[in-house]
Amino acid sequence: MVINGFLRYMALLFLGVAFHLETHAQGVTADEVLLGTTRPMSGPMASITNEFFVGAGTYMEHVNAQGGVHDRKIRLLSLDDGYDPARAVANVKRLIEKDKVFALFGVTGTPTNMAIMPLLAEGEVPSIAPMSASESLRKPIKTCFENHYQGG
Repeated sequence: MVINGFLRYMALLFLGVAFHLETHAQGVTADEVLLGTTRPMSGPMASITNEFFVGAGTYMEHVNAQGGVHDRKIRLLSLDDGYDPARAVANVKRLIEKDKVFALFGVTGTPTNMAIMPLLAEGEVPSIAPMSASESLRKPIKTCFENHYQGG
């Protein structure tokens, strides 16, 4: 069933987030993990993402009701890009530099995802569950950034 697969995926996602919380990362406080997204909330592509974000929001509410991730509530900050890569870039700059998100979640579309990749690499900000069918987003990219908490 699609819903069970989605719930398993989300559970693994949040376990992964939990693993990284101990690094005192940007967007993580004693009581909150801040995720951000840029997506078409207006324009012709808006209806495609609405169901995904209703489902994701419902699951985040469920996780928060169970105590969150390591006792931290998950909050998702959403910005509208109208499926315009230039607006997506501006939104991601704001999310990383001003809002200080821990990670991006559910960024929609190949053009927007490709446009924001340099910002993510530069800011060492992970992108979780990008929505695109493009092979270019599945090619190997740098996903393990330098960590300063390992010995050796």
